[in-house]
Amino acid sequence: MQPSFFEGMRVNAKTMGFARWPWPLMFLAALLISAGFLYMRSRQPELRATAPQAIDDGVSDTVAAGAVPAHTSTVPSAERAGINPGPVSPLAREQRARERLSELYGNLGEDPETPEWAHMVEARLDAIVHDPELFDPRVAASMTYDRDCRTSGCRVSFSFPSGIDADEALTRLRMEMADEFAQTAMVPIWKSDGSSEQHIFFAAKGAERLLRRKQGILPTEGRN
Repeated sequence: MQPSFFEGMRVNAKTMGFARWPWPLMFLAALLISAGFLYMRSRQPELRATAPQAIDDGVSDTVAAGAVPAHTSTVPSAERAGINPGPVSPLAREQRARERLSELYGNLGEDPETPEWAHMVEARLDAIVHDPELFDPRVAASMTYDRDCRTSGCRVSFSFPSGIDADEALTRLRMEMADEFAQTAMVPIWKSDGSSEQHIFFAAKGAERLLRRKQGILPTEGRN
């Protein structure tokens, strides 16, 4: 004969050490536990909505240097040109990207020069970029590469011909430099002929000002 529900509760109460609790108190405790569980389930959508999110400004990502960019996906880069879809023309997206690029150039230009540190980091960047495991030699032969380091930040710029998807290589480059820099800002510029420019700005910990916008905020806060 199967035990009744209340007999089962009595057995569980003995097992859990609640055998001496009055039945009304045990019933009230069960109600409170159930109510708390239902309340937390009802709050899940709200909690997800208030969790930190990567903010897409339609031009650049500013993220922790070792993190994977919010826009990294298996979708070809050309389909994500400009990042922010909508009724914005390619020309307007390119203009916005160049305005952001000019701003980042200006920020880096205000960083004083420390030649010894700059040369050391630039040599490290050169070694990573020219490593055949990062870029296929055929891709490396067709691209252009430039870098500029100061005291607390660096800029790395690439130009790729049409048909080259360098997302994976650029993500690996950012991860390789994560021990040196706390944050990066990435500005892709796609041209009408399918070619692209990819600019990465690195900022050391405490130098996040190099990635700030004119209004004094970062598009996305990232921390190691």
